[in-house]
Formats: sequence, C-alpha cells, structure tokens
Amino acid sequence: MVKGLNEFDLMKKYASHVHEAVATMNEAIFADGSLSKKEKHLILIGVNAGRRYEDSMLFHTKEALISGASAEEIADVLSTCIISRGIPAWLSGIEAIKLAVNEGSNDTVVLNTEKGKEFQSVEECITYYENEFDTLPDWVALLKQFNPDVLYKYSNLRNAILTDHCVSRKLKELTLTAINICDQYEKGINIHLKNARNLGATEDEIAEVSLLCMFASGISGWRTGSAYLEK
Repeated sequence: MVKGLNEFDLMKKYASHVHEAVATMNEAIFADGSLSKKEKHLILIGVNAGRRYEDSMLFHTKEALISGASAEEIADVLSTCIISRGIPAWLSGIEAIKLAVNEGSNDTVVLNTEKGKEFQSVEECITYYENEFDTLPDWVALLKQFNPDVLYKYSNLRNAILTDHCVSRKLKELTLTAINICDQYEKGINIHLKNARNLGATEDEIAEVSLLCMFASGISGWRTGSAYLEK
C-alpha cells in the first residue's frame, strides 16, 4: 500500500474513472431524500455493526455526527442490532458510541421514555407475536416448546428495544431490513420489511434502503432489496 493514502485515494490514483463514478454515486445515495442523510448514515452504522465491519461503521458514525446525529441516537440504533445479530454487534457498536461521545455535540436530546409493556408470562409473549405476525412463526412455537424461558426473556428484550425512543421504531425496522438484505437472509427481510411497512415506510424509503445496501455490500444489495419493491 502507498503510505498515507486511504482506499479512496488509492482508487483515484489507480482507477480515476472508477473513483469519479463512485464519488458521483455516493453523492446521489446520501443526498436527503425520503430518508434524511442523517437517517441513512444511522442505518449504515447499524448495518456495519451487525456485520462487524468496524472501519465502515466508524466512517458512517463520523458522517452521522456531521449530519446532526447524537450519541443517544447512535446508541439506540446499535441496541437494535442485538435483536438480529446478538451481543457481538453491540460489542462492535460501542466503538461508535465512544466516538460519538468524544466528538458529538452537547445538545440536549429529547427522549421518548415510554416503555413497551413488560410481559408477565409466556402466554403474553405468544399473544404479542400473534399480533405482530399473521400467523405464529414456527421459530416462536418451537422456542416455546423446547425453551420457554428463553422465549420469555427474549420477547421482553425485543419489546423493549423495538419501540420509539431516540429514533423511531420505523427507522429501527428499516435498519434491520438493511442488515438482512446485505446478508441476503430472506426470512429476516420479510419480518422486518413487513413491520416497517406497517409503521408507514414507503416504497421510496425502501428503495433508498436498498441503495444503501448497494453501498454496503455491492450491487447484490440493490438486487436483493429491489426485489421486494412494490410487493
């Protein structure tokens, strides 16, 4: 590697025509649209934390901060990743939170502190999933059968995270949709895309999420995400 040059500098040095095209594409993808520039970078913070790409996560953290994001918003998006990719996503994400705390503004953030109902029994958890989905998912039914205590505790975690807080639940569902698009995990896409649509996500917003996935995982991100448009 040429000392002192980052990956984009190297692209410009060795493939200037590609660098120019990529720069134009990035400008178009991250322009304010149905989703704001800040929201787009927040989504990609979650995507890269979920996939454990810490360098890219920190790049989008800096861009999100420039666009007005707070440490609290970044932490809220990152906690969402626990639902889909577990504690390793959070462990990657804490580096973004540290960066945001050190470099972010000191503006006061108004939080939505309303909590989701805490389930008191496995039966209440089942009712929750029956309301969330058209039919009870087999993964819920099997978890109830073989490890109901895990179902109970996971359901309370899920319900606590997937609520409006520093960012909206809709943005959280779009973030989880994006993670699953990049990993081409159909079941995850279907779950979270349906939730996002139920919360008012538009086809334009979903298209913009798919373009973000192209930025994160190449053309396959767009091909996978766009297949769900207008369905």
